[in-house]
Amino acid sequence: MAPPTARKRQWQRGGREEWLKARVEVMMSKQFAKDDGRGRLYVDIHGCFGEYDALALVQEAVDAAPDLGSDQFVIHIKAGVYEEMIRVPFEKTNLVFVGDGMGATVISSSRNNKAGLSSHQLVAFHWDSDHSVLESVEFRGHQGTLYAHSLLQLYRICKLGFIFGNSAVVFDRCSIEVVPRAKGPAKAGSKSVAAHGRINPAQGTGFMFNGCSINRSADYLAAYRRKPGAHREYLGRPWKEYSRMVHVNCYMEEMVMPEGWLP
Repeated sequence: MAPPTARKRQWQRGGREEWLKARVEVMMSKQFAKDDGRGRLYVDIHGCFGEYDALALVQEAVDAAPDLGSDQFVIHIKAGVYEEMIRVPFEKTNLVFVGDGMGATVISSSRNNKAGLSSHQLVAFHWDSDHSVLESVEFRGHQGTLYAHSLLQLYRICKLGFIFGNSAVVFDRCSIEVVPRAKGPAKAGSKSVAAHGRINPAQGTGFMFNGCSINRSADYLAAYRRKPGAHREYLGRPWKEYSRMVHVNCYMEEMVMPEGWLP
C-alpha cells in the first residue's frame, strides 16, 4: 500500500473514485483475493485485515464490487463499529457480506427527524433484494426496525424489532422484540409486532414466522405487569387491505393479545 503522502496526492489528483479503483485493482491482483475461488474484499476500520490490505469503509467495498456479477463476491467486514449508511445499488448482484459475529461487526447510522423525514426513511434496514438470505444478524432501530419492502427474503436466526413491508418473507427461528414507545415503556396503548402491506389478493406476499420467539424488553414487560390492561400487544396490524401473516410453532410472551390482529 502506498504511503499516506502518496495516497493523499493521488486522491487530490484523480479524485476519490479513481483512487479507490486503483487501490482495489492492486488488492484484487494479489493471490489472496481469490483464495476460495470467489472475488473477495476486506473491510477494517484500521485499513488492514491481518496480513491482508483492506478498505476502511463498507460503502467503498460495495462501490468496488463488480456490476451484474454472475458469481458470488464476498465482502468480509472485520469486527468494529462502522458509522456509515450503506446503499447497495441494483446493479451490485450476488454480494455476500460476512461479519465477525452478531454484536462484533456493527454498522450504525444516526439520523434524526429534523428534516421532516418520513417513517419509511427512518427505518434501520430497508431491503429490496430478491432471493436474499440474512443469517445471524441483529437489527435495531428507534422506529421501524426492518422494512422488508418487496420480493423474496429469508431471515434466519436473526434478532429484530418492528417489521413492516409487502415482501414474501420467512422468518426462521428469529427473536422478535418490539422496543418501547418513544415516550417510554410506561406509555399505555396498542402496538403490533409487524404490519404487512399486501394491496392485492393476487399478490403472493406475506410474512411467515417459523419457530420464532416474540417478546418484549425487560422494562416494557415490567410496565405491562404493573398495569396489564393498559398495554395491548398484537401479532399484526392490517396495514393494507389484504395483509397476510402466518405464525407456526412460535413462542409468545404473556402480553400478546389472543385476537392476533390489531383492531
